[in-house]
Amino acid sequence: MFTKRQTNILEIILKNTSGITGSNIGEKLSVSSRTIRNDISQINSLLSNDNITVSSSHKSGYFLKNEYIEKLKEILNNEKGLNSDYHLDDHRDFVVLGKILFEGKQNIYDLSEILFVSTRTVYKVVKSLQESMATKYLFNGIKYEKEYVFVEASEEEIRKLLFKIVSVSVFEKTISLKEVQIIFDDNFSLEDLHSICDKVKKCFIDKKNFVDEEYIVILSWLLYIAKIRSSNGYLNQQSKIKLTDKNALQTIDDLLEAGVKLNKNDIEPIYKFLWTKKLTSENQISEITNIVLSDFICAIKEKYDVDLTDNNEFLENLLEYMEYMLRRIQSDYQFVNSIKNDIKNRYPFAYEISMLIVEIVYKYFNKYTKDDEVANIAIYLEPLLDNFTYKTKLLMITDSRVGINGLIQRWISDNFYNKVEILGKISLNQLSNYKDIDDAEIIISPINIEKEVKVPTCVIESIPDSNDIQRLKQMMHKVNIGTKFEDIIKKYFEKDLIEIYDEEYSFDELIMKQAKKFKKVGCILNEKEFVDDILARERDYPTVIGESVMIPRPRKTFSEKILVSVALLKKPISYKGKNIRILFLSTQTHKANYDLSLLYELFKRVALNKCILRSLIDLEDKSEFLQSFIELSKNIK
Repeated sequence: MFTKRQTNILEIILKNTSGITGSNIGEKLSVSSRTIRNDISQINSLLSNDNITVSSSHKSGYFLKNEYIEKLKEILNNEKGLNSDYHLDDHRDFVVLGKILFEGKQNIYDLSEILFVSTRTVYKVVKSLQESMATKYLFNGIKYEKEYVFVEASEEEIRKLLFKIVSVSVFEKTISLKEVQIIFDDNFSLEDLHSICDKVKKCFIDKKNFVDEEYIVILSWLLYIAKIRSSNGYLNQQSKIKLTDKNALQTIDDLLEAGVKLNKNDIEPIYKFLWTKKLTSENQISEITNIVLSDFICAIKEKYDVDLTDNNEFLENLLEYMEYMLRRIQSDYQFVNSIKNDIKNRYPFAYEISMLIVEIVYKYFNKYTKDDEVANIAIYLEPLLDNFTYKTKLLMITDSRVGINGLIQRWISDNFYNKVEILGKISLNQLSNYKDIDDAEIIISPINIEKEVKVPTCVIESIPDSNDIQRLKQMMHKVNIGTKFEDIIKKYFEKDLIEIYDEEYSFDELIMKQAKKFKKVGCILNEKEFVDDILARERDYPTVIGESVMIPRPRKTFSEKILVSVALLKKPISYKGKNIRILFLSTQTHKANYDLSLLYELFKRVALNKCILRSLIDLEDKSEFLQSFIELSKNIK
């Protein structure tokens, strides 16, 4: 309906309720008052059907009568999907990105007038834009030279950048539609986007190819990006690669038949995207995918001693996932995992094991797997980590009623599968002379045991019920968590590796300070290599869990043993949108054991427990940390 400038004029008038002159509006938008006058005339023509008029007077300039204000705000909101309080200078970096992507090389002085800021501020905006595009989207094409800023990248790279930004908007919703519109400069039309989306949806429904709604939206955006770029004269270079995937080619034909218009140079990128999605029920697994999965399974077996080769259903599911993951990596059409942070919060150990895929994929494709993909693999692994699920050792006292004994054993097996290990079954008379009593952690008995036994007893008198489940769970929790966490803290935390920082430091500085402590106690030899490896990992695979905790660790092995250093921060550091108050920095070893699983469980429970966090953060004396941590760990839920 309105051009972007006309929308900006209306927003300026809405903001200045007492009126604003045409020359003042023109100064804000870097155009003449005559241009403003012409635009106001067109605006009034467009608003005539809604019985709204922008009024003017020699005294006040342009203004809106009170009865028109809310109605006009509603019209602007409906047309653009924007909040009228939102203004372009809220995201200067996106304004600059839109200008250089769709209008070419920009003069810094011109940008300063458009943004209403100094040239010095523009340089800061450009530098920030460079860093954010490189960090978030691996796009290094934004350049500036003297007084000019421009893009130096192929059309394919530019379109993939736009696609990645849109993907984050659709899946993570950390970028809004209004911000995306700014990037598209004067070219955006919500009506055109919806039209393409309707055609794509109809295409899939008509062909009975049922994919999720978000996939349809993403594909529609990709087609829309192609349309806008091509209509502005930015054409993809045609390559000579042969398009062989029949399903992707058929889907392109179906889209064309549904009325989606595609430039011939846009066929290949659309094909590459469709190639990354499973479009039929058939499994088409490549040889390289089988090799990557095989290497991954071997790496898990070697480091964690977890054998997954007997679980056929798991292997089939993961193999299929990896096929399309590798296609996404090759095509650079990223997978955005909207629940990535939740996965890393809840399953930090499964995520750590999944990190083994990173180096394997790099070995074959010279590309690193996205953090989103690593987190998703953790979902597949989590249920299968039986070797790292601690089994509570039970000793059963048999009942004279033989049937009851078998019933209780089956009940334990059904309700505590893979969580318990029955050491033995003995009569009450044998208990005094039972030589392995110290190995038992809980005794299951049909009656109260009067003899002096240090092992806690769970009495189940007859057919067990839900109350018995709850009681046994509570006892297992106390045995497995309280005691085990205490053992873990005593084993892997050292007082010389604990520090409370009152002053403010950057993340890099803190990691270096803690690394020096590791070197001082003889845990690592070269703190610089250790720190560089941690920082490299954090850039791509951040270890933030919860709101205030980080558990940084290197990808490579720098130590023969596992140790944890602790940094308590009185002044938080801002990292990945979180205010970090505690760093648990750990070393890694070539071979893992059950303790590592429990260590990550400890990290998780601390990170997600506000009371525990507050108690630790409030400590003033680092010498009190270990004892306080042990006492707190005994009651961690």
